[in-house]
Amino acid sequence: MALLLTGLLGAVLPAAPAWAAEPVRIGVLAVRGEAQTREQWQPLAAALKQALPERDFEVEVLSKFELDVAVASRLLDFVLTNPGHYVELSRNGRLSAPLATLLVEQAGQQTALFGGVIFSRAELALPATLSELKGKTIAAVSDDSLSGYQMQAYELKQAGINLAQDAKLLLTGIPQDKVVDAVLAGRADVGFVRTGVLEAMASEDKLDLKKIRFLNRQDLTSFPFQTSTALYPEWPFANLPHTDPDLARHVTDALFLLHDNSAATRLMGNYGFTVPADYTPVAKLLREMRFPPFEAAPAFTLQDVWSRYRWFITGALLALGLILLLGLRLLRTTRKLRVEITEHRLAEDELQLSVGRRASVFDNAFEGIMIIDTQGLIIDINQAFTHITGYSSADVLGQNPRILSSGRQSKEFYAAMWRDLQENGRWSGEVWNRRKSGEVYAQFQNLSVVRDAQGNIRQYISLFSDITTLKEQQQRLEHLAHFDALTDLPNRTLLADRLHQSMAQAQRRGQLLALVFLDLDGFKRINDDHGHEAGDHMLTTLARRMTQVLREGDTLARVGGDEFVAVLIDLADVLSCEPMLARLLDAAAQPVQFGEIKLQVSASTGVSFYPQAQALGFEQLLHQADQAMYQAKASGKNCYRIFEAALVPPTGIGPVFHA
Repeated sequence: MALLLTGLLGAVLPAAPAWAAEPVRIGVLAVRGEAQTREQWQPLAAALKQALPERDFEVEVLSKFELDVAVASRLLDFVLTNPGHYVELSRNGRLSAPLATLLVEQAGQQTALFGGVIFSRAELALPATLSELKGKTIAAVSDDSLSGYQMQAYELKQAGINLAQDAKLLLTGIPQDKVVDAVLAGRADVGFVRTGVLEAMASEDKLDLKKIRFLNRQDLTSFPFQTSTALYPEWPFANLPHTDPDLARHVTDALFLLHDNSAATRLMGNYGFTVPADYTPVAKLLREMRFPPFEAAPAFTLQDVWSRYRWFITGALLALGLILLLGLRLLRTTRKLRVEITEHRLAEDELQLSVGRRASVFDNAFEGIMIIDTQGLIIDINQAFTHITGYSSADVLGQNPRILSSGRQSKEFYAAMWRDLQENGRWSGEVWNRRKSGEVYAQFQNLSVVRDAQGNIRQYISLFSDITTLKEQQQRLEHLAHFDALTDLPNRTLLADRLHQSMAQAQRRGQLLALVFLDLDGFKRINDDHGHEAGDHMLTTLARRMTQVLREGDTLARVGGDEFVAVLIDLADVLSCEPMLARLLDAAAQPVQFGEIKLQVSASTGVSFYPQAQALGFEQLLHQADQAMYQAKASGKNCYRIFEAALVPPTGIGPVFHA
């Protein structure tokens, strides 16, 4: 409510001066109490302030109701909340797409996923399947908790149980430890909690896991905790529509770099943030369960009319059809006797023609075709299947399609594929499989379900094509877009991206960064006297030598014919880069053997440093280094010159005028 009062006061008090930037407000959902949540997330504001010193950041810890009101009133710039609440807020356009997803520690592992657990006391003789939990008392924190109720309710629905009708619900409130206490005390038969809660209580000696029995175990080897449900993405970090796009971009950059700030992440109890996850599965769960914001019943449609009155409508249509048939019967009887034999012969000819056409299409299709029965066994393939995979009919008929598996896709991938196929009747996407020769290849696959007239599944059809060459071409094009074709060094585009990251790192670590512009002296003479093949050989050799004298983390790029740029990071002062500059000049000046000829050039080098007294970007730093390089050429070549600038790193180095 304090945030709401702040918004109301801002509407009536005089406007602040234009130069006084408003603090950036981050709304965080309180799930463990206001004080504990504020203590956990206050280091985030400090870390963002360190990354963006020109802005102030405030963490506002709010209840769900207060967060809803604050977002509706546009009193926040960013929001960090649970996935279900994010879907509710973003459905009406009040939040952007996620900027980042929380990365948490789970039993010493980094993960951006979590799930729900269904458990009981070990001594209870409860059934192993969820479908037999009808009539039991189930404890949960609240019915609006995604991991503490809604995930488990969704799993039970798949097993044919409607919690509202088929079970007794005991809501304990937070924290989720209360759910465990209720089950152990016998007030409930079954409990719902988030993954990791039971293991955390056991590590704190609050619980003996031998007294607990996990239900509906998923046994996911890539996830460190027991789970009874599918896994869903962790909390998203998003901005409001009015937030300045540049601010949102800089904050996102700072979030992705939080893993370098171990002090902040340790205080927050996580590993920072990672690339935004797909929250579509969360929205799907809420929609199918009609949880907020999808609780409104859908409009009454013609399909609903048919579902409710189909027997009445069917009877009326049958009666009408019978009347029409009686009226036409005499007319049709005579005609039928005359044409019955002719129609029968035509029907046989058409059937044979149709079967022949289908067989021709099957055998001559360019796509591989595989037909699978309801037991999951291959019952037919076409010639293109053999051409693509190398397997003949004798190799695969009666086998499971996993004979093609390369092992690159996880069990979760195939489980999701199977769910889509069962729910939607089709699935399409990229799959990496293995040929009979052992070669791994990429294919684009379409899977379809074939049903009979009663809607029962008869078989599955897989159509696929080999896209390995296309994938390889895409990878080559992506490489050429960022690397020099001759030397395989980063090009100007990739150099600009790496320099941008290194500049942010230099600011964060309080150290200097050097941008070094190298131009080869006398290289044109090499091309003129010995040809371009000799020139290319010299460029590739010098590129390899100069790369070898740099440190890990430094970057060497080719930005022109005989022009190179190096980025040297983590420099304590100006003088600390001089040994590396000397090594670069020496590497460029060493002779290069080309056949029976020894080729030799030197390099003129210009250097600029970051940060400086004024804010500079990539092009300005490059221009400074270029100017210093021309000073080196004017000074006799085979030397370096440093651009004169006022350096103001946190170490306190004053103006430097260095040649």
